Amino acid sequence: MIGGTNMGEGFEMDSYEPIKEDKDEPNVDTLPGLGTDSEKKEEEEENNTVAEENTSDEISSPKAYMCNDCKTTFLASEADLASYCIYCGGRNISTTSETSYEDYKVVPFAINMDEAFKVFRKKIGLNPLVPFSYRSPSVKNKMRKVLIPCTLYHIDADGEVTFLGADKIAKVQGVPMQTFESNYDAHFEYSQLLSSGYSKLGDDVISNINDYDFLKEVSFNTKSLRDIYCIYRDIDEKTGVENVKQKITKHSVGIVRSNVGHDLKKLKENRLSINFLSTRHFFIPAYMLNLNYKGKEYLILINGQTGKSVINVPISSGSIAAFSIVTFIAIFLLSILIAHFL
Repeated sequence: MIGGTNMGEGFEMDSYEPIKEDKDEPNVDTLPGLGTDSEKKEEEEENNTVAEENTSDEISSPKAYMCNDCKTTFLASEADLASYCIYCGGRNISTTSETSYEDYKVVPFAINMDEAFKVFRKKIGLNPLVPFSYRSPSVKNKMRKVLIPCTLYHIDADGEVTFLGADKIAKVQGVPMQTFESNYDAHFEYSQLLSSGYSKLGDDVISNINDYDFLKEVSFNTKSLRDIYCIYRDIDEKTGVENVKQKITKHSVGIVRSNVGHDLKKLKENRLSINFLSTRHFFIPAYMLNLNYKGKEYLILINGQTGKSVINVPISSGSIAAFSIVTFIAIFLLSILIAHFL
């Protein structure tokens, strides 16, 4: 019998636990202090003003937009956010109908824009071949906060798998090759398997930034989307389930294959049953930056909760030339010094 929770690359192995609700505690540091009547009146007027401003922010309902170039659909709460596409940067934007995401939970942001930009700068800081334009402070102005639609699955794969096996040594020795049939009773449990609902940021990308703590979930509220793009899913639930089934089957059969004790292996029959134990929808937070270099887009994606990142940057021919010249000069001067003291 073969079993376990070895998920392979892109699979979370942590056990799935019920979500705990965080209860807000009163912050005594924010309680108004004692003072004279005039001070209290001024403080009350100031608090009323702040409350009015906050109410004004909350009632600014976001609208749904679609990029007519790359077909990305998103929610944005302010006009400047909706002026171009978060993914391709295109300006061909139009309004579209809104979609309800009442069953979605949100993993909240835990790091701010400055902290995310420091992650980016740190990753490229020691690479002398990155284009000079990537080191400009103005790059930060292009970084955006996004919520990416994903689904968290808890899945069980159970059943028999049959392989045919043979050994190469028989062919080398010139004897008839004998085929062996092996049956394996397999059981695998995949907990916290995260799958992207946005095709342009597929599972391979999401898995590279996924160390989210889903216990910190909050309810999805469109009124809290100030300065945030909320990307609509473009992979329907049925397609998402089929994609996950294929990945689970491939991964499970692959583990069984690795346990077949022969050189040559061929799958004869797969009778694995894929059972979905739970399915939960989330928006996960990220900082996204798409930079264009010589007509090609390079994606920078940073986990908005932990700072884990995927940073793709080009190699600049100008930077290579400058680095080569500096290296040559350094070696030349070092050789002169060595020759002088010898």
